[in-house]
Amino acid sequence: MANEIRLPGLTSGVDRILEAGFGVSARPTVCRDEAFALVTQKIEREAIRCQRVCISELPVDRGTLFDMTGQRVSFPEGGGHDRCYVALLDSEPVAPWGHPAFWAFVPVDGRGDIVVSPTQFPANAKGSVRFIEVLR
Repeated sequence: MANEIRLPGLTSGVDRILEAGFGVSARPTVCRDEAFALVTQKIEREAIRCQRVCISELPVDRGTLFDMTGQRVSFPEGGGHDRCYVALLDSEPVAPWGHPAFWAFVPVDGRGDIVVSPTQFPANAKGSVRFIEVLR
């Protein structure tokens, strides 16, 4: 394979192969700040009761041990949700007891809907996943 000169800003050969052969981008098209903005828009649009949004610093792959109780979070079906920013939408952030909450999934490649699914947030949970905390 001959070396080819690549102009700045153009995709490399590997990136082109991934995009052409598999229909996926080698790079996320949605950054964390955009994911947070999309989640907050969804909260407002659907009037989801939420006082705190905690969003993963990095995209999370389907099957990753993610829940603070040591369980695997059930990702939405579909290939677009294989890699997502995951946010916890907490309606009672200071509650010392288990209470209803939501997981929000933002596909990294930008090709899917933001899915919000209900969960039960356990009491006094401290997780091994780093979250960025934003109070609303």
